[in-house]
Amino acid sequence: MTFADHINALRADMPGCRLVAFGDASTRLVLRASHGPDIRREHLDRLCDEASACFSMADVADGSPSGAKEALVLTHRDLRVYVRSPDNDADFLCIQCDPDCDPETVVRMGHDTLKGLTDF
Repeated sequence: MTFADHINALRADMPGCRLVAFGDASTRLVLRASHGPDIRREHLDRLCDEASACFSMADVADGSPSGAKEALVLTHRDLRVYVRSPDNDADFLCIQCDPDCDPETVVRMGHDTLKGLTDF
């Protein structure tokens, strides 16, 4: 499977998933994304900013040197799950889905996909 195949498969396999993006939190760039035609670059940029902020706050609150590996943002419109690579704290996956999606399933599937992506 290619890098894009992994991201597209996660989006297709998760009911209610609208967007999957792989990014670098340190540079605040989305490197690959799978989404519908209504998503603009500005939205991806905001997700990078949010991922960076969430992980920074989680790291301070967690106090562990390895850092938090996931962060969740829930609104009335969506659930955004950010999972961070265990090998590189800058690499993250953002999964944006319907607010009624099961967060535990989204986190698990996100980590599984991210592991496949970082094995390249």
